[in-house]
Amino acid sequence: MVQVDLSKVSAPRFLVYLLSLFPGLFFLVSVGLGNPQLAKTAIDRIYEVHHFPAYSFWFLLVGSGFVIGQAFVLLSWLIEVILAGVYRAPRAVFRKVLGGLWLYRWFGKFQGIPPRRTRTVRALGWLIFRARVGDADPEGARRARACLGAAAEKLLERRYGIDRNRGDQWGVWYQVLGRPVKVLVEGRNAGRVTVATGLAGFVALGLAPGLIERYYVGMCSVFVFCGLCTAAWFFFAWRDPVGREMLLLRGILQELRECAPGLPGREAARAERDEPVT
Repeated sequence: MVQVDLSKVSAPRFLVYLLSLFPGLFFLVSVGLGNPQLAKTAIDRIYEVHHFPAYSFWFLLVGSGFVIGQAFVLLSWLIEVILAGVYRAPRAVFRKVLGGLWLYRWFGKFQGIPPRRTRTVRALGWLIFRARVGDADPEGARRARACLGAAAEKLLERRYGIDRNRGDQWGVWYQVLGRPVKVLVEGRNAGRVTVATGLAGFVALGLAPGLIERYYVGMCSVFVFCGLCTAAWFFFAWRDPVGREMLLLRGILQELRECAPGLPGREAARAERDEPVT
């Protein structure tokens, strides 16, 4: 019996790129329904120049939807990058200005000896402290990081044959180990495609004015809003110290499970203890 593993035949992340069909087809269908005359004129021009068979029109439609959808997905990615930069810029300026060494030295002279305890001095001192120290490292993040280091050490020994003690460079190892968590990849791409679908609907309004009604505009607005909310949730989840360490730990455990002897679960544990599996 011949068995074919489709995961080996298709390109990596092929289904992720295939999601860009949705905004492209949504754009083409919206233009076709909102302005049928424009769609008919474009199709007639294509058949005047190229004498395609009847079924080839559907291949042309799907291919055009993929190309147009990919453009909208890239546009939604660009919007995410801009919004992330807008969020990070004030924090970077805050740390750069209030965390500078010159301001710290000036504040030491301004505070005087013995230090003054006015509200202005205390508020400025708190801001300078936050800018220089940064966010506090919670207890949960330190405990997750300890588990992350242990899992990375096992993975380096079993898969790559690297045996090294933990040192200052240990964080570099587990930052490059592990696979992206499937839930994270699928969620981020789903949010990006949702934003792209809403943007495709808004662009279609320029070619099909008949679509300008509250139901269609409201649907496109819901697409954009839900997609941006999904992207924001994953963005802040990754910036959370505990959440980031847990996602890295899950990625390393996925690779470590493949290196474990035997089958996953209870049988793998028995195989490690050299117990017979019944």
